Amino acid sequence: MLRDLHILLAVVQCKSMARAAERLAISKPVISKVIANLEHVLGVRLLERDRHGAEPTTYGAALLRRGITVFDELRAGVKEIEFLVDPTAGDVRIGCNPILATSFVPAVIDKLSRRFPRIVFHVVARQADTLHRELIDRNVDFLVARRLGALTDERLKFEVLFDDREVVGERALSGGRVAAGADQVVSTRAVEAYARRLRLGSLLMIDGARHEILQEADLYREQFLAAFDAFIPGTGDAA
Repeated sequence: MLRDLHILLAVVQCKSMARAAERLAISKPVISKVIANLEHVLGVRLLERDRHGAEPTTYGAALLRRGITVFDELRAGVKEIEFLVDPTAGDVRIGCNPILATSFVPAVIDKLSRRFPRIVFHVVARQADTLHRELIDRNVDFLVARRLGALTDERLKFEVLFDDREVVGERALSGGRVAAGADQVVSTRAVEAYARRLRLGSLLMIDGARHEILQEADLYREQFLAAFDAFIPGTGDAA
């Protein structure tokens, strides 16, 4: 059955039995027989064929949706076995918005890669309105994103990593602030004045860093990550 689903999926993706046969390195009559057998067993027509190619019927599309889930689960099972054999190796697909893809996420990946050099990270950068679809379609393993309102999809689970209250140009860490000392966007004096009004916490001014600290040289990024590790329980011990 899995082989039959794989052939049906190839025909739909290629929009042609001939092209699917070429991709799968099997003959076109074999593909035709597999599709015909599937339609006979299920008692419905799975494909519509015309001069433009092959398209799935409503029944074919429904079967493929479930079939893709089956293939995804099999791949996940293989990945899980690989992880059990060697927890320090594998592939991780991370979804995030374009801003995080050029700042926070690569900084975390860089740190994890030093600890686990055999893990391959893939970053999928999309806008917020398509990120959840990427996760539902299993194109990514998880998302790094802001939570905007309650989740409406029961298939999704949200875990809060930390609360990041941003104040133009600086990042909040548990009542304190981390700011760039050579910021060309936000006034350093204004940041210092704001920090003095805090009842709790303190200001860490990273001298020489400009506005986007996580895109700076290691000298500046490491100072921010050290403050981050001190704020997030357990990360300092894992470093």
